[in-house]
Amino acid sequence: MVRRSFFVAFALAAFFWAALAAGFIWTVDPYGVSPIHDEQAAFNRQKPKRVDIDRLIKPYDVWRYQPRTIFLGTSRIHESIDPRVLDGTRYAPAYNTAIPANTLSENAATIGQYFRLDRRLHYVFIELFLYNFLFPGPIRPPATVASAFEKIVPLQFSTAALFASYDTIAFNQTADPIGPYISPQGFWVRPEAFDTAATFDAKRFAETIVDIHKRIPLFQLQPSTFADLDRIVAACAKHDAPLVMFMTPSYPWDDYRLLSLGYWPMLEDWLRRLAAYPNVVSFAQYNALTEEPAGRGMHYWNDPIHFGLPFGRLMLRAVLGDRDPEMPVNFMRRLDQQTVDDLIRERRAGVERWAAAHPDFVQLFETAKRAAGVGGHPGAGATVGR
Repeated sequence: MVRRSFFVAFALAAFFWAALAAGFIWTVDPYGVSPIHDEQAAFNRQKPKRVDIDRLIKPYDVWRYQPRTIFLGTSRIHESIDPRVLDGTRYAPAYNTAIPANTLSENAATIGQYFRLDRRLHYVFIELFLYNFLFPGPIRPPATVASAFEKIVPLQFSTAALFASYDTIAFNQTADPIGPYISPQGFWVRPEAFDTAATFDAKRFAETIVDIHKRIPLFQLQPSTFADLDRIVAACAKHDAPLVMFMTPSYPWDDYRLLSLGYWPMLEDWLRRLAAYPNVVSFAQYNALTEEPAGRGMHYWNDPIHFGLPFGRLMLRAVLGDRDPEMPVNFMRRLDQQTVDDLIRERRAGVERWAAAHPDFVQLFETAKRAAGVGGHPGAGATVGR
């Protein structure tokens, strides 16, 4: 009788403490996945523990929010697309499912999962980023509905989630500058103390890029990445969901990298291949936004690779057909078989004009190349297996 009473008391105590821990985690909601989902200032509004685990959370959020529109892409879309711009339109509600360092193979594996999780899903936007086409992602089986929930369980109840809850409260009670954080709509918000004077260090950029090219001697377009894109196109067609492809902007530093290292023919080959797809819009034209002067307090760019929320908001407004004094005349252009030659010529002329106007950057980049013994690749531009 004593033994039985002991085990009953132990079980009741364990249940009580487990329920208390679960209630605490769900109330604090350190990852933004709690069924309670209540946010309060100085308590749990900022969720620093979520910043690096979007890969686990995005499918669950698609199921929970049932958006009508989603955005697929890398950290560039993650940092630039605020779906709230689409509120009140046929695209609303919208959600940013982009994930830093995402690959086309990962998007191809998850697109079907998103359609199964979200019966309201009708519009899909996807980023077209050159570097996604240079490195084939691992072959992935289609993601299942169950996996969206399996990955969330440890975030709802675990020792790690318990400690993350304490850390979240402590973070929200400090007077430190806010950010970075992930908004409820899925996009990254840069810190209050963000300084583009630090992220736009031309010497560091040149040396880092040259080192990458020294270790990876030749970039080539990979046929498997186009096959992944075709899988995404087919999935959207199967569900009668219009697919819009964003040709995202490149900062002139990165375009000069391609020009100087002999990769411009590859860029042109890539543009010509993408021109065969329907619904491709380009924001890669040279203009005042793309060429925003590097330095402190930049508005449209976070760093030489990532454009920011102000740029992305204008992109969405352009898609909606809105006009704004901030939008250059050539801000959005269609990329298709009729326009591709003009866009290629315009982009080449843009980077050459920019380089002529910025000899200091050109000298830094060429000096870094010579110091590392890196030259151009005159044969670059071929597609592997082509």
